[in-house]
Amino acid sequence: MDTNEVVEGLHEIELRDITKEGHPKGAPDQFKLLQVLGQGSFGKVFLVKKVVGPDAGALYAMKVLKKATLKVRDRMRTKMERDILADIRHPFIVKLHYGI
Repeated sequence: MDTNEVVEGLHEIELRDITKEGHPKGAPDQFKLLQVLGQGSFGKVFLVKKVVGPDAGALYAMKVLKKATLKVRDRMRTKMERDILADIRHPFIVKLHYGI
């Protein structure tokens, strides 16, 4: 299978505002960065603490991507990953709480 076949088989998935039930959409200023948990070629994962809202004080992992360095194909994969994580519920797959 060549690259053209793969690209033709892909379709764009519309990004939705992903929030926990009863919570407003997340924004970067609602979180305090505590430390870097990991780093990759596209960005970093931070341990953050929610500072406002009913879940203030809760700890989350925040994935921050360097969008300027992402190729079009990688942007599509990132959008698909976000959409899948928003819909899937499994004990061994991380849950997406907020999409910013």
